[in-house]
Amino acid sequence: VSVSLAATGTGNGIVQPTGVTDGNGIITGRFTSTVAGSKTVTATAGSETLAQQATITVTAAAVSAAQSTVSATPASIVAGTTDSTEVTVTARDAFGNAIAGATVVLGVTGGSGNTAVQPSATTNAAGVAVGYVRSTGAGAKTITATINGTAVTQTAAVTVTAAGVSATTSTISVASATISAGVGSTNVTVTARDAFSNPIAGATVVIAATGSDNTITQPGVTAA
Repeated sequence: VSVSLAATGTGNGIVQPTGVTDGNGIITGRFTSTVAGSKTVTATAGSETLAQQATITVTAAAVSAAQSTVSATPASIVAGTTDSTEVTVTARDAFGNAIAGATVVLGVTGGSGNTAVQPSATTNAAGVAVGYVRSTGAGAKTITATINGTAVTQTAAVTVTAAGVSATTSTISVASATISAGVGSTNVTVTARDAFSNPIAGATVVIAATGSDNTITQPGVTAA
């Protein structure tokens, strides 16, 4: 008798048995699938659908560097030890199936002062693991991830901006400590920095001086 096979779910590939059953009533086909999950295989022999069914569990394949993803929210944070960006890593195989139980390790490059807080657990059933990145160093940062040792192709970009002005790390200097009354002048340079010594662009600077009859040309805002 001829036999045809069918299966539930998607992404299935069935190589139907060829010919008819042998003298022992046996015939063999083949089942594959690119979509993970539980599949139920049924068989029709002649015109009769067999009451018995077979269950196959399709598991995700190995981690795919191209299909797995890395994202960071928000894309801009303030320099320091408290503000951070949440990094979401999703592990997938080459067919887009989520991979549970995978170990994710985060990395961050760009400047200094970077801290990557690693995910506290392996990926969940949706293939997701979450960690955090913060930095005391302002500038552009690139966040990377490996999943079970495989480097994910995608990276996430985060900008760290300087914190508020620090009175202790900001500086003021003069080009000449001595000038002639009435005709002499000296340049006054002010550098605005935050508590982590990051320069602060766009800060309004107002210069003042003790004594009397002083003339001060105000500088405006700090440069980038």
